[in-house]
Amino acid sequence: MNFKNITNQKLLDATGLLVREERRIGIEILWHFREIETRMAYIEAGCTSLFVYATKILKYSEAAAYRRISAMKMLRDNPEVADMVRDGKLSVTTVSQVESFLKFEKIHNKKIYSANEKRGLLERVQEKSTRQVELELVLESERLLEKTPHAKPWVRIRAESTKVVGEKLVEITFTAEESLCQKLRRVRDVAAHRLGRDGSYAALFDLMAEITLDKIDPMRRVARRKVESAVVV
Repeated sequence: MNFKNITNQKLLDATGLLVREERRIGIEILWHFREIETRMAYIEAGCTSLFVYATKILKYSEAAAYRRISAMKMLRDNPEVADMVRDGKLSVTTVSQVESFLKFEKIHNKKIYSANEKRGLLERVQEKSTRQVELELVLESERLLEKTPHAKPWVRIRAESTKVVGEKLVEITFTAEESLCQKLRRVRDVAAHRLGRDGSYAALFDLMAEITLDKIDPMRRVARRKVESAVVV
C-alpha cells in the first residue's frame, strides 16, 4: 500500500476507521460463533466442536480461539456486551477474562451472578489493561470471600498449551486440581487390565477419549448408523 501522498491527519483518520471496523467485524465473528455452536454446524466441516473448528479450519491459535469462544458465551447471555466492545470500552480479551471468572465462581463456589452484578463487574473493568483486569477480578474474589469465608479464592491459572515435539508427538500442558488427579489415579486403577503395562497418562487419556467419543461424538453415531444399516441390508 502506498502512503506517500497521504497526510498525517488522513493517515490517523483512516487508521481510526479501520480499528472501528475491526471491532465491528470482531463482534460479527462472535455472533457467527454463537450460531455455529447452536446449530452444531461445525460437524459439517468435519469438526467435533467449535474449538476444533476455530483452530483447525479458521486457523486461530488455541489461546485466540479460547478467548473468542469465552467472549461469545458472555455475549450470548449479555447482548449489551456487543456495544461495549464496539465502542472500545471492552476488548475480547477482557470479556474472556470476566467469563472465565464467572465460570470459576459458578463451578467452585456455586455463585451465580445476576444480570446487574455482571453489568457492574463489566463496568469496573472497562478500558483497563489485561493486568488491571486480573487485579480487579482478584479484588472481586476477595470481596466474595469476606461474605463467604469458606469459598475458594479465584486465581489466574496458566492457559493450557500444546507444542509439537516430534513428527507424531505433541506435548500438552495444563493445570489441574488435586481432585482431578485423584480421579485419574482411580481410573488408571480400574482400567489397568485395558491399559496393560503402559499405565502412562498418555495411554490413560487416550483410553478415556475413546470411551467418551464412543458415547457422545455425533460423527461416530452417524458412522455407526451407516454400518448398522449396511449390515441390515
